Amino acid sequence: MQPALTTHTVQFYNLREKPSWLLRFVLFFIYLSAVVASAMVAGFLSMYVLFAPSLMLHKIQDYRPQLVTRVLSVDHDLIGEFSTERRIVLPFEQIPKTLIQAFIASEDAHFFDHQGIDYVGLVRSAIKTATAHGQQGGSTISMQVAKSFLDPQIRKGAKAHSWLAKIRYKMSQIFLARQFEKSLSKDEILYLYLNQIYLGHGAYGVQAAAENYFRKNVSHLTLSEQSLLAGLPQAPSRYSPFTYPDRAKERQRYVLRRMREENFISQHDYEKALAAPLQVFPLEDPFREMAPHFVEAVRRELMEHFGEKAIYEEGLTVYTTVDVDRQMAAEKAVANGLHELDKRQGFRGPLLTLNPAQEDDFLKRYEHTLSHTRPQTDPISLALVTQVSPLAAEISIGNKKGQIPIAAMTWARAPNPLVYYEYVLQNDATKILHRGDVVMVRPTSKEALQKISWARPWVGKISGERPLFTLEQEPIAESALFSANPHTGYVEAMIGGYDFDHSELNRTMQACRQPGSAFKPVIYSAAFDTQDFTASTILQDTPVVFDDPDHQVRWKPENSHEEFRGDVTVRTAIKDSLNIPAVKTLEKVGIETAITYARRLGITTKINRDFSLALGGSCVTMWDLATVYGVIANLGFKPRYHLITRVVDRDGRILLDNGDVNDPVLPLSSHLHAVRRDIYAPKELVLDPTTAYLMVRQLTNVVQGGTGSYAAKVGKNVAGKTGTTNDQFDAWFMGFSRDLVTGVWVGHDKNERPLGRNEFGGRAALPIWTDYMIAALRGIEQSPIAPLDPDDIVTARIDPDNGLLAAGNRGVIEYFRKGTQPKSAHAASSSDDFYKADSN
Repeated sequence: MQPALTTHTVQFYNLREKPSWLLRFVLFFIYLSAVVASAMVAGFLSMYVLFAPSLMLHKIQDYRPQLVTRVLSVDHDLIGEFSTERRIVLPFEQIPKTLIQAFIASEDAHFFDHQGIDYVGLVRSAIKTATAHGQQGGSTISMQVAKSFLDPQIRKGAKAHSWLAKIRYKMSQIFLARQFEKSLSKDEILYLYLNQIYLGHGAYGVQAAAENYFRKNVSHLTLSEQSLLAGLPQAPSRYSPFTYPDRAKERQRYVLRRMREENFISQHDYEKALAAPLQVFPLEDPFREMAPHFVEAVRRELMEHFGEKAIYEEGLTVYTTVDVDRQMAAEKAVANGLHELDKRQGFRGPLLTLNPAQEDDFLKRYEHTLSHTRPQTDPISLALVTQVSPLAAEISIGNKKGQIPIAAMTWARAPNPLVYYEYVLQNDATKILHRGDVVMVRPTSKEALQKISWARPWVGKISGERPLFTLEQEPIAESALFSANPHTGYVEAMIGGYDFDHSELNRTMQACRQPGSAFKPVIYSAAFDTQDFTASTILQDTPVVFDDPDHQVRWKPENSHEEFRGDVTVRTAIKDSLNIPAVKTLEKVGIETAITYARRLGITTKINRDFSLALGGSCVTMWDLATVYGVIANLGFKPRYHLITRVVDRDGRILLDNGDVNDPVLPLSSHLHAVRRDIYAPKELVLDPTTAYLMVRQLTNVVQGGTGSYAAKVGKNVAGKTGTTNDQFDAWFMGFSRDLVTGVWVGHDKNERPLGRNEFGGRAALPIWTDYMIAALRGIEQSPIAPLDPDDIVTARIDPDNGLLAAGNRGVIEYFRKGTQPKSAHAASSSDDFYKADSN
């Protein structure tokens, strides 16, 4: 029995000790494969655990990219934008099919066949990148979409020196692309791609790019334009049609060829699009071109309400009060007024002077600049003086020839603010300009020069056929214009200064300036309201001295022309802007009472507690002073001025609503909101309506024969008041029609130089106000002010010199609170006619 067991045991151990080589190879291969497979799975799971937590899958309904905040005028014209990424999201249905095909043909021809990753393309890209000393993109459209949604820190890995960072970036992109493919349809991925992709010059998405390059909506793009956009994603800067038009054209050719190869377009369409000229437009900046000071004020208000992130990322729609036509009229009026003022101060000399060897090079360079510059609304250009005679200067503007006749530069005296310009007009061009001078010019004509008083005598001496130009220079004074509807409170035009790029200071809101006599309506309103003051009240226009023992100061106010008239009526004192009667009126009213009225009417700045208050010795902002005049125009109700009517978020929710119940185009929801506000927070009545009406009448007299007579050129029912400070540092005109309160200020930001001799409010500021109001009210009737109770106001014909009743038809019609008129049988009947013309 024992030997048998031994034999079997030996045979068993022999089988284990001597396996065949084939069996050993098979076992080793199985083992190795299992190890590799396990390692790959572990590695994949590790990378997923490492990368996936940083990825966020965006459902199509959760897509909320950064959007541009758009600022719109009252007529919904675009006047400004705020954004970190300029993007305008379009529904997929609004994107043209051929544009989609252009991107697919050039970026991912197999888009509809793969599941987010083109593995062959990735390998090919890696090989070419490694062997061809360059890079070739291997990303699918899905991967490009994924890239835009990655965390910024992960995206930095694409350009990092760390291989781990590069691997993390690419794997994250692949993982997220696969998630998109599993969760979204191909159309939804294209929707994200075409709204998300960067296409150069700050434009994200096809709509923003279409506006940037072609000033069109996507739906209006031609095939040629579509193919140009589709060529940009690979390298927007390298293929920029602005910077590298030849490269852009070559890339466009590639896109069209791929579209033809994929049978997306016919041969005819291919050839037609390829032959179309490449035409792109300079980038527009509505912020600076339309109403920069206004839009900047809107931005500051939005910052206070919503914060920076909401403004620059959340795509708000901001409906403002500005009227583009009136804003443009204001821009023109201010520019013209400042140029004319500047000419009255004299010529400060050429911008530079070239020697003969420099002239040709300058003209060539400037011609190149002109050929690449979009036309300007104000066609001021540089000119090189090539020859000068007593009657004209010959000039070159690039390749263009012209002349500046002496008629167009008689104003060009040496600056001297103490000398009135009409006394020193020039008559010899050789004493003004010389060959080699580079100056500013503007096109003109004999007809235009004939309308200018200082040019008219010389127009007949103009000879030659060359185009005519006027000599110009950049104004050094500043100006501000504010214009608002006192009933709705809508600010319809705002000019904060001559040039926003030069100075962002908004002088309608941020500058505090002395208003001069434009402040007097505050004093007289207090007098009409608290004292026995009427238009017939007699005031003494005689010298007066005020001593301030606390500050050891003696003040002797004077009239602007340093003369005194003796006894004058309130009517005359206001109409002719006499200073001494205003000071004596303040003395009668009392400084504290006057300050109370100033605060009530809208002045928020610091007020001096002395008699200089009567002459505008305390600085005010134009916004505040326009509020005062709005109270008067509104018959005592304080206007609530607004720059913004509504702010709406990307989902259509109203975040801010300042719409006025008198606005005829408010949406229903805003109208109901305005009605509720008027019920529970009505406009404040801060001045007795009868007092306000009497002030309207007095300010009408200023226009009808007083210091504001130039305003009568408006040809409408208007009223207002001039204002000038000592030594002509500040010039004002504040006025209104039935529906528009407008103020104009002119001066220098620092009181280091006066505006010049005789540059009063009626000369420096009023022409700007008048030119603007003529344009703003063109074709618009200004109805009388709202009727008052006939028992409140009566009229009487008075002698304007003594305030007594006039006999017969002599004198003027004046307005009185019932019971305060001169007692006589000649008293006229009551009237509610606003701006009724005086009868002499």
